Amino acid sequence: MTSTEKLAQLQHHPRSAHREYESYDALAEEFPYLRPALIAKDVVDYKNSVSQQLLTRALLEKHYGIAIRWKIPKGVLCPPVPRSSNYVHFVADLFSETERRKLRGFDIGVGYSCIFPLLGKACYDWEMAGSDIDKDAVIEAGEKLRKFGAILRNNMRSIPAEEDVCSSPSRASPSAVTMHVQAEPLSVFRGVVSVDDKYAFCMCNPPFHESAAYARRSNVSRWGGWGGSCWGGGSSETVKVAAGEKEDRDVGRRRSRETPRRLPSSVHHTVPTTVRSRAQSTTAAEEDASLLKPQHGGRENELCCMGGELGFALRMLAESLEHLSAEQIIWYTIMFSRFSSVQKFRLAIETKGRTRVHDFRVIDIKQGKQTVWVVCWSLLHKADRETCLGNREYHHHDGR
Repeated sequence: MTSTEKLAQLQHHPRSAHREYESYDALAEEFPYLRPALIAKDVVDYKNSVSQQLLTRALLEKHYGIAIRWKIPKGVLCPPVPRSSNYVHFVADLFSETERRKLRGFDIGVGYSCIFPLLGKACYDWEMAGSDIDKDAVIEAGEKLRKFGAILRNNMRSIPAEEDVCSSPSRASPSAVTMHVQAEPLSVFRGVVSVDDKYAFCMCNPPFHESAAYARRSNVSRWGGWGGSCWGGGSSETVKVAAGEKEDRDVGRRRSRETPRRLPSSVHHTVPTTVRSRAQSTTAAEEDASLLKPQHGGRENELCCMGGELGFALRMLAESLEHLSAEQIIWYTIMFSRFSSVQKFRLAIETKGRTRVHDFRVIDIKQGKQTVWVVCWSLLHKADRETCLGNREYHHHDGR
């Protein structure tokens, strides 16, 4: 398959930095630490989770200026950067062009990767707090943001307001954020979002398996089996997907083509584009080389939760209706990997949230043959959302 043919399979948000085909050989020339992750010309070993990690590090550094020697502990899930950035950009589209910068957001399940706060800061100068049930993940996420903040302080310069934000990560401002340990695994907002907190949005990429057994049957990490289609470049080998999950995705694509989805006030987007410390004697090259040992990506708490992604989303909906006031979070968003979950969640919105949810949207994010769905809902009418966004509490201010 030629580069042009591969690029035709990719669909990215118009503001994505990954709209053009990414040559991994060229990327490795620019960032030599990526070279050991290549197993052939322009081919990354997607089955090796550390190769995934080195690729993530290179993409974050090249396209977003996140030059923090990004890494995660052994066995932790590694997020695909292009798909993660698509999610960030689509969330930004919930706000007008004049509103979307310097927003305050909340990342549910920030993880060791801290991918959404880092991308949000680089692209839109967002200040994102976050939570996780893993205390070490919370500490490491905070450390990544601290390091990126130090880079921003060193690189701060004046850039015209009309310049593309994603091409100018130094335009973002360093700021303090708060990461919270979620002490109750079955809670979403309780204990981490206080009555005085105000956020313009929240983001969540939940565990999508119902059990560890189901995760093992899938024979694939959250993104590993999807290979290059999630990344926007290179090539990968095909990995089998569990029959149950494949059926969900096939049904989703089939129904998406055959019947329109009727959702209250829905807007459907289909964009046709696309640390652990070591001894001081260990050199950077040795540390990078030591990473290239085969390992399995994804810990149980990252892959599985009670009820899977749908159960998590239903708990999130219930707490948004019962625990928080309508103005505390303007937009709730969550990413689904199965269209069947979207359908069942829509029914929950129509029953439990019928009188409270005033806007509900489904965004299709397509990457090659794979599709994920970002579901968004708001407890505020459009006029009330605009009023809230005029309030300083939903934005961060750095005094400039």
